[in-house]
Amino acid sequence: MVVKIPKEYLSTFNRQLQTQLYNELMQDYSFPRAVCRSLSELFISYIDLYFSSQRKESQVIFHGVSKDVPPGVPVDEMNLVSVSITIYDPEDCKVKNQRELLDKRIMRISNEAHTQGALLTQA
Repeated sequence: MVVKIPKEYLSTFNRQLQTQLYNELMQDYSFPRAVCRSLSELFISYIDLYFSSQRKESQVIFHGVSKDVPPGVPVDEMNLVSVSITIYDPEDCKVKNQRELLDKRIMRISNEAHTQGALLTQA
């Protein structure tokens, strides 16, 4: 199944682990596209099967740019780091105003990513 990704979301889509695996299989091993697609799907199914329990309920895995990547590197050439970020924290309920809550979440997510070796980009 071919999925047409809108141009404004292409950068974010290219950060998915499956896309990264697919691209590395294509570039490093020159496998045919069908083989790359099949292998990347297989790898993802095993990763989900064996490692999905390592993430807390309120966390998601995000692929951020490694701290070592200099500015100006195209997204498809960036070294990405998988990080666990907390979308919801029980402390969020104590915040009364929306702006303060947004600021608190941005700080938490940015700090978690940085601690794990990744930087978050605008995308």
